[in-house]
Amino acid sequence: MTKGFKGKMFGAQALVIVAIWVCAFILGVFSAIPFIGGLFAIILFLLIVAVAIFCPIFLGLVSAKFYEDALHPAPQPMPQPQPTQYNFDPYTGQPINPQYQYGQPEQIPPTQPASEPSVQPIPPTQPAPVYNPDDQPVVNQNPTPNPTDAPTDNDQPERI
Repeated sequence: MTKGFKGKMFGAQALVIVAIWVCAFILGVFSAIPFIGGLFAIILFLLIVAVAIFCPIFLGLVSAKFYEDALHPAPQPMPQPQPTQYNFDPYTGQPINPQYQYGQPEQIPPTQPASEPSVQPIPPTQPAPVYNPDDQPVVNQNPTPNPTDAPTDNDQPERI
């Protein structure tokens, strides 16, 4: 008869009251701690004052929202439109063959089997040349020194 609105209203109000009770209980337990408990007692007092002022207003707004939803239910979402079938490719603008559809492979007509193998033997190849260090050109390992490259006094290591 009420389509679950009374149960939802009760659940919303019970949730708020239980949350306030849990916060007050935790602050009450913390206020029993020596030396620092006075700070938690002050916070508990401020919570009780805030609940006394704002809780009736908040619960009244929650109830009003439930009554508003009961009188004017939310509109159902519109169904999604079906994709349209194009007679042309939207990317290239070229006409599409109506027998061809995206995502389906083209049908290739079967061919007749060959009477003889079409694979031809590979001709023999020559082996790769082997590396021989004696075949390399000779590089002069001791070139004649350049007079500008002669060591100077600054190139000598320091003696300690």
